Amino acid sequence: MEEYQKLVLAEPDSAVSYPLKEAFLALRQAVESVEVETNLDIETELDTPL
Repeated sequence: MEEYQKLVLAEPDSAVSYPLKEAFLALRQAVESVEVETNLDIETELDTPL
């Protein structure tokens, strides 16, 4: 994902349009947010005694 982001954002005048760059970054932020929430849910479940 890091390498793809570097390619997408590398050149301001690349063939990748600005709206597509914005959409990519928004999607990436959303995925990272879900990953953080999921990790927090797992940690909470692990802390709960059986």
